Amino acid sequence: MNQMVKVVALSLSMANTTEYAAASPATPPSLLDGRITFAPQPVWADTIAYDETFPCHNEDTLTCLLHHEQIHAETNCTHVRIVLRLESLHAVQQLSHWRLNINPRTQKITLHTLKILRKDLVTEHAIPAKVRLVQREEDLVTFDLHEHYTLLTIFEDVRVGDLLDVAYTLEEQSLLFPGHCFRWISLPDALAIARYELSVLHLPERRLRHLASHSLGDPLVNLNANVAPGLIRWSWQGEVPNRILAEPNTPPWHLPERWLQLSDLSDWSVVSAGLAAVWPSSSTDESLTTEIARIKSDTTTSASRVELALRLIQDDFRYLRTKLEIDCQRPSPPAEVLQRRSGNSQDLARLLCHLLDILGVPARTVLVNPDLSPRLHELLPSPGLLNHAIVEFTLDGSTVWVDVNQRMQGGGPLGRSVPQFGYGLVIGGGDKNLLPQPAPPQPVNSLQEIQETIILDTSGRSSTLRVRQRMNGRHADEIRRGLAAGNVSSYQRERLSFFSLRYGDATVELPFTLDDDREKNLIRSIEIYRIRSFVDLKRGGGRCGITLPSSLAVIALAKPDTSTRQNPWSVEHPLKLEHTVELLSNTLDQLPSFGRTFSSEAFTLFLKRKFMRGHWIETISVETSTDTLPAELVANHARIIDNASRECAWSFFATAGVERPRRRHEFDTLLPNPAPESRLASPSGEATTPAKPDPAARKVARKAKRVAVRSGKKRKDITHWLWLGAGIAITAGVSAYFYYTNR
Repeated sequence: MNQMVKVVALSLSMANTTEYAAASPATPPSLLDGRITFAPQPVWADTIAYDETFPCHNEDTLTCLLHHEQIHAETNCTHVRIVLRLESLHAVQQLSHWRLNINPRTQKITLHTLKILRKDLVTEHAIPAKVRLVQREEDLVTFDLHEHYTLLTIFEDVRVGDLLDVAYTLEEQSLLFPGHCFRWISLPDALAIARYELSVLHLPERRLRHLASHSLGDPLVNLNANVAPGLIRWSWQGEVPNRILAEPNTPPWHLPERWLQLSDLSDWSVVSAGLAAVWPSSSTDESLTTEIARIKSDTTTSASRVELALRLIQDDFRYLRTKLEIDCQRPSPPAEVLQRRSGNSQDLARLLCHLLDILGVPARTVLVNPDLSPRLHELLPSPGLLNHAIVEFTLDGSTVWVDVNQRMQGGGPLGRSVPQFGYGLVIGGGDKNLLPQPAPPQPVNSLQEIQETIILDTSGRSSTLRVRQRMNGRHADEIRRGLAAGNVSSYQRERLSFFSLRYGDATVELPFTLDDDREKNLIRSIEIYRIRSFVDLKRGGGRCGITLPSSLAVIALAKPDTSTRQNPWSVEHPLKLEHTVELLSNTLDQLPSFGRTFSSEAFTLFLKRKFMRGHWIETISVETSTDTLPAELVANHARIIDNASRECAWSFFATAGVERPRRRHEFDTLLPNPAPESRLASPSGEATTPAKPDPAARKVARKAKRVAVRSGKKRKDITHWLWLGAGIAITAGVSAYFYYTNR
């Protein structure tokens, strides 16, 4: 229900009574003077009828009888009318409040009607005395700053079956692109809609373009609009008889079933040039000069200076997750950001570019959309589609992107892990199209190796669990960020809780300990626990049952519902994880080893088990190959995960009453550092190939080996004859002793 109402394009969103109970009516500042008015609808807006008898499906709690949006591109006004029917008490509870968010810097609101309709009774709430104004900063605790105000109306005497009729006009003026028109409209998938109509009025010389989903199709075109001569009217009409249920794990770039985009911007270079013209100049004050001098004095190479500048901003600055509105926001001057040590993504990216430029490293700000990454280049140019700023710089001939908002990263300036942004817009770049994300100069391989070693005890005492990890790339970054956000003790409690759930119980023997090589972005960790509940001693007959928990490699593959799916399935990618479980016990016999492979269109999983006397090993590794599965392939994907889960489940019987064996002396040591040719990447992500030995040196080594073998053989022969002679002499002496004694 929350998601359903949230996506209503008219901003008819649900509000909790408790959320606003403590919010006193805010006194509108001068900024809001004239921004909120009450008046009849504009003359250019049409009024259309709706069908009150539209049927309600049993599972629906809310029905949209009318969704009508009219855009006047020449005045940048949008007239909105929506009529909702409340089908249940839950809908009454949630929609007894109406709210509309407003950005006072760019928007004006005219309220026309806020009516509750019940047969012959009409109650109007669009009057100043019933409308409250509060500042919308409810997410301040998470540093999500919206800088919006909220118009709030609390309805009285709302009942099941009532109609909520809302109409208003929104006037928008972009601060950076005045006179231009760019809009994004979408119909809510979570509502059945009896009738919808989307229309646009514009002059031919505006060269307005539209892009619509397949479900909306092409518009009806009216060249003789009644509002004013010369205006062209586009309109899309229809109904949505059944709501589309939200499906879990849908990729964020998957658009609603019905959406419409408008833009009169010729290409992306217009957006780039418009932003570059209003961004602050790169002046340098005393604080910036001091910081640059410190970086230069502490380092000698360009790479080390870039690394120091990155760590300065990523580690020491507070990131404010402001809802970035590119068309009405500009970054703060670099000196101001440096002084306050905080900012949104634009502020931090602009500061880093300024520092790198002074250090002699070319850098540019790039605007991206993390959610629409693979589809951004398919849409029309619009600054409203860009909501995040990153940095592009060139070092040693390699061009990379870096997200300055990712804290505590490692791997060097060219080896950092960067999300897949897909496409981006360079500020002032002059490119007509979006630029694709550059490939990393060296592959940044994010691999996580987890090794669980269990020294098994079947006598009723606790077994020992040793957990060792070796990880790099984004996995190492996540561990480093997690520790930086709290402390080691709180992180240890989280780990203890995890293994207590995993094995039934756990107590700490060796706390979580790690070695962090940030330059290589490699973290190695070890922790030791005592566990007991996974061994079932109630079997009797001198046997006990042992059931090991599911492999972490299998758990990493989120299993979709096997029912029919309409939307794509999001897959974690890149994912490369290897999980090894070792069992040490004198009760374990030698058995034949085996292996299995499971593959789908999204992943490959390898299972290998090796059974030696007293030592059993299971290794499961998984690697994904894509980040999205089409809906028609999801069922097969789920079936393969099911098969892999059943095959990877591990339970067996063992002899009861056997105490755990003694530990080896290196039991409490970290996993070794990977060799250069290991699966883990080198610090910069470069795959290092071992150098081939010199042929002459190889020949000398083979000759020395042959000489050593022959010498060893001669020594072995001499030793053999010496021991044989000594044995004969001893035997002869003993025989002579007994002979003369018994004589």
